[in-house]
Amino acid sequence: VDARTIMTAMTLNNLARGTLVAAEILDSKMDQYLKIANVNEIIYTQEYNRLILGNAAGGTGVANILYDLMDPSTPTVLTTRPIEDHDIAIPYGEFKSRFEQKNPKSVVIGVLENTGNQNSIKELALKQAQREPNIQKMVTNLKAVKEIRCNFPVFNPSMEYKIPEGAMVIVVETRSLAS
Repeated sequence: VDARTIMTAMTLNNLARGTLVAAEILDSKMDQYLKIANVNEIIYTQEYNRLILGNAAGGTGVANILYDLMDPSTPTVLTTRPIEDHDIAIPYGEFKSRFEQKNPKSVVIGVLENTGNQNSIKELALKQAQREPNIQKMVTNLKAVKEIRCNFPVFNPSMEYKIPEGAMVIVVETRSLAS
């Protein structure tokens, strides 16, 4: 099953470069091949099951909380929202206050860094790294491009943490359901 998933992901990457791809994998050891195929969202089915069971054993109601946050039929969901350009580079504490005041049915719980397609993110980072006039800094910046983790969640950062470019806000949001 994982081999078919990997082959499909590689085919999608070759046919539609830049398309956001999500894939489910049973054996987490096979994820390296999905990363090579530039899969943006890898869903580790067995690993998630283990984590939910472990968390459920360690805390009362954790499994129910996770289920309700992921269930599309409940009014409260865990989701991401875009960050406006004028909020880039401001401190997290200021951003959180502003966002929650503007969106009273949302609670900000973190920031998702480097969102979107891996190829686009790395191309943008390469262009920015090459703009550096100092050769030593440019080489350091180019090395840092290799270390970029796409769709990297930062939960509850310090209030001084600066909102990076290409990020989204992670929120728990209450929405109206159509009756």
